[in-house]
Amino acid sequence: MNYRKLDAALASVVDDLSYPVEVSVRTQRAPTQTEATALARLGVELPSLERPVFTATLNRKGIGFLSEEDWVLKISLCQPLQYLKPA
Repeated sequence: MNYRKLDAALASVVDDLSYPVEVSVRTQRAPTQTEATALARLGVELPSLERPVFTATLNRKGIGFLSEEDWVLKISLCQPLQYLKPA
């Protein structure tokens, strides 16, 4: 696993993961067909091959696989949005 590609929140929990988590994946460019096939094997559904950022629900093994790929720049743990209360 290439921990340098994981954000701090994901790096702190990835070793203890026993269930899939939602992550945001940033790539160098939009995935090629070969890369999209590799993603599909992990269960990632890409709505479009035109975007270099996508979300996925991955287990520890999937995160480790993607972190070792040259075309993946960063993997971040998705966190729920917190709405701001009006002042």
